[in-house]
Amino acid sequence: QIKDFFKTHHPLFRDGYYRFDARIFTVAEISARQALIECAPDIYNNHRLGYKPHILIIGFDRLGESLLLQAVQWLTFSCTHKLNVTIIDRDPQKKDYISDKYPFLINFVDLHFSDLDAQYLNHDKFNKLQQDDIFLIIFISLGDEISGLQTAINLNNFTTTKKIVFTSQRT
Repeated sequence: QIKDFFKTHHPLFRDGYYRFDARIFTVAEISARQALIECAPDIYNNHRLGYKPHILIIGFDRLGESLLLQAVQWLTFSCTHKLNVTIIDRDPQKKDYISDKYPFLINFVDLHFSDLDAQYLNHDKFNKLQQDDIFLIIFISLGDEISGLQTAINLNNFTTTKKIVFTSQRT
């Protein structure tokens, strides 16, 4: 949006935009990209026939949103199946927010939403969330770092997921 504004209102962009391009990244986008570079879900995929990559994002703040978008971009080019994403966030309105803001996502991702409190996940609830495909990786993006760490420790007690990534937006 800012880029489009400058292209129409600033002579540098209007006259020479083909030579000059502006890309604006937020801390959340950079953090999400780095998390996916270091912990790419596709490296944990065993690529068995019909197996869809399945990731879990706990917390849908700006970082959680960026993790979803970066994962879709990343895995759209590296696998032949739709990405399977489960999002846990206590705010049930986040589900509508996702579908309203990103209606194109249904073409690339099977999105599941749960308004459970992630701190109180147990083995049975966790298994119901996984459905048919186990989570390859879990990203925890809770605004409160203490809650995020508690959730990671709790999940580590009963999950067989290969990687749990605790993320933070602290600058």
